[in-house]
Parts: sequence; C-alpha cells; structure tokens
Amino acid sequence: QVLMTWCSLYSLPVLCDRYLKGEIETEAELRRVKEYVAEYRARLASVSWYMKAINEYIARMANEEDKCTGHFWESRFKSQARTAS
Repeated sequence: QVLMTWCSLYSLPVLCDRYLKGEIETEAELRRVKEYVAEYRARLASVSWYMKAINEYIARMANEEDKCTGHFWESRFKSQARTAS
C-alpha cells in the first residue's frame, strides 16, 4: 500500500516496480524493498516532508507567474517573494 501511494506521487525505483510486478528473486532485493517502504512510510507521515513537497510545486508556479525566484515559504512557512535579477 505504501509503494502504491508513493507511486501516485513520485516515481518508484526499478526494484520497487519489480516488486509490485512480483519479479523479486532474492532476499537481498526484498530487504532493500522493505528499506524503501520504511523510508517512504516515514515521509508520507511527515508534515515537514509534505510542506517541502508542496512548497516546491507552489513555488514553481508562483515564481513563473510573478517572474521572481525563491521558495514560496521562506523560513518555516512564511510566504516571501524575491525579485528576479
């Protein structure tokens, strides 16, 4: 379930894709997939990771629209634009 959720947001490593297709052959591969799952589960449950992800998306759109650069939220979640040089 974690891999399917992650896959809907981001691309998966080839190994995780193979796992979802039932193509994992060794214990080492399965162990690595479990490491990915633990990492992705932690990220999906993290408010900070979520804010980082939406900051990038919103900043790209806002910067293009306003012809400026910078994060959408400077500091901890403050909105502040910088003019383009």
